[in-house]
Amino acid sequence: MTLITNVDAPATGFPGGRFSYTYASFTRPANTTAYGAKDVISDTTTAAIQFPKVGQNGAVISSTLFVEETDTINFSLWLFDQEPTNFADNAAFALVSGDFPKVVGKFFYPDATKKNVGTNLEVYQAYDFQATASVSAVLPRLPYRTPDGLLYGLLVTETGYTPISGVKFGIRLGLEFGHDA
Repeated sequence: MTLITNVDAPATGFPGGRFSYTYASFTRPANTTAYGAKDVISDTTTAAIQFPKVGQNGAVISSTLFVEETDTINFSLWLFDQEPTNFADNAAFALVSGDFPKVVGKFFYPDATKKNVGTNLEVYQAYDFQATASVSAVLPRLPYRTPDGLLYGLLVTETGYTPISGVKFGIRLGLEFGHDA
C-alpha cells in the first residue's frame, strides 16, 4: 500500500477523549494539466488519501479543505472505510460495484463558500452535497467502522480545473469517537 505523502497524526482530542481530528496533505504533480469535471486529484497513480488513527468506529462530523491556490472550482471528498479501487491523478472518478460497501459518504466543498485567507491560500468548509451559496444545508454525520483504524479518501473535481504546478492540498476531518457505525 502506498501512503499519500506528509500524513500527520491527530491531536490528542478534547477533554474526555470523545473528539479529535485527523489530517492528511499531499502535493499534486508538477504540471498544469487540466482536470475535467469528476476527475480525481492525487499525488500518485495507485493510492487513495489515508487518514490515520481514526479508531475502529466513530463518526466524521466536519471536514475542511485547504488549497494553496486561488481558482474557481467545486471539490468533493469521498470517504471509505477500506481502501477503494486505485484511482490515478486526473483519472475519471467512477466507482466500481466492489467499492459500494466501502463508501462512508461524501463531503462537498462549494466554491461559492470558500474563503481566501492569504496569497494563494483558500479554505473550504464542507457542506452537504445539496448546499449552495444561498442555501446552507446541515452537514451530514458520517458514521464509520474500519478494520484498520484508517479512513481513505478520494478528492474529486466537481467542475473543470486547470491547476498551477505542484498545488498543495490539506484535508482535516473532525471526528467523534464511540459511535456504533
